[in-house]
Amino acid sequence: MKTYPPYLLLLLFCFHVLGLQAQRIENVAFAVFGSSVVINYDLLADLPKEGCTLDLYISASAFDPYQLIPREELSGDIGSGIKAGKSKAIHWKPSKSIDYPAACFKLKLRPDEKAPQSSPENLTAGPLEMVWVEGGSFMMGNKSNPTKVNISSFYIGKYEVTQKQWFDVMGSRPSNLKDCDNCPVEKVEWNLTQEFIKKIYAQTGEHYRLPTEAEWLYAASGGRLGSGSLFAGGDKIGKLAWYLSNSKERPHPVGTKAPNELGIYDMTGNVSEWCNDWWASNPTIEANALDPQGPRSGDWKLGMGGGFQNTEKRSVLGLRTCSAPEVALIDRGFRLVYVP
Repeated sequence: MKTYPPYLLLLLFCFHVLGLQAQRIENVAFAVFGSSVVINYDLLADLPKEGCTLDLYISASAFDPYQLIPREELSGDIGSGIKAGKSKAIHWKPSKSIDYPAACFKLKLRPDEKAPQSSPENLTAGPLEMVWVEGGSFMMGNKSNPTKVNISSFYIGKYEVTQKQWFDVMGSRPSNLKDCDNCPVEKVEWNLTQEFIKKIYAQTGEHYRLPTEAEWLYAASGGRLGSGSLFAGGDKIGKLAWYLSNSKERPHPVGTKAPNELGIYDMTGNVSEWCNDWWASNPTIEANALDPQGPRSGDWKLGMGGGFQNTEKRSVLGLRTCSAPEVALIDRGFRLVYVP
């Protein structure tokens, strides 16, 4: 039996927490028995009575991206319904050989997705309505050679941020289209979205951020409910989006077209949306990476989703655009991710 010191496991321990407090994973022990691995731990926490979900990730080293270990390789105290207690054990039978001394592991504790309180259809956080997006895996990147990535569960805006919401927080009306409170705010720089986020926190104590490209595309595609459609919610753009052929080249009130499979509106059309990522024409995406963040630096920021000036062809999911973060476009707005 090989036993490695706990620091190998704890090196990059982090916890993804949604609405939980005082969670602690302690007394972690890692042991190899032939081709199997056993991880013991104590979970000391204030948890919902339904329990929580625990996921296990592995990285080849401290400098490599994490990959979600497939559930079919795991047994024991892992997955959903995990409750607080001592002497818990995870049993792992890897499908391929692992260089254990160099590897790093990460446990993610999150609300049990089977618990009603952890996955509300609509959550009002500060001034915005949010939709719960259950995590999973999907293919993204170059269409000729897409890459499978893993996405953690998250909350994203049900609608694009509106002119009224912007005015209530910022006290200004930057949009090219005037007098339409329920239309998406547009003509806002990426840099100003960061000011908006800071002011919401100052006013409400609620944390927001822009979605990553991976989060945005996963949510727009319908997450686990997605069917691989051309647009957010289906293959017939007319009922789903305000685009060049029906928009009269202006934005329209949010939520007036059909939503996608998750109940999210206007992820195709109306206004294109800022993402958090820096732009790269062909970004490197590690296979099975967890929550890819895009390039670490750049000159332009990424936009997704098409807008009211886009043709049908230029509105398909996955189409990427870019602009300098200090540039404001008349068909560029944004929606936010909520960070509990």
